[in-house]
Amino acid sequence: MPAIMPAIGAGALDRQVAIEKPTTASRSDSGQKQVTWVEIARVWANRQDLRGRERFLAEQTASHITTRWIMHYRADVTPEKRIRDIGDPVLADGALGRLYDISAALEVGGRQRWLEVLATARSEIAED
Repeated sequence: MPAIMPAIGAGALDRQVAIEKPTTASRSDSGQKQVTWVEIARVWANRQDLRGRERFLAEQTASHITTRWIMHYRADVTPEKRIRDIGDPVLADGALGRLYDISAALEVGGRQRWLEVLATARSEIAED
């Protein structure tokens, strides 16, 4: 049975996000693969954090947040892309917004009107 999309009011899509895709990878001077991301669209979405967890690994705290995004349907939102939440503060590397790796993008409500995107944000904070 298909999921039923709850009614979305005009103000519910309250977060501006960028959809980004990877471009061709290059190699750094040390030989490591580097992927550059490019913005393909800016859209309005609704963010619902579903759960979070923290782990302590190799003297670092790694936190993971699973989030559901609701936005107008787009066929180009796939797990190969990522979401940048433009509304989040500047990150440590100077970039604007928290990054979310897309794990699934599902059409909901029928007629290609809404898209539900499940994604995970991961941040690592070095311990002093």
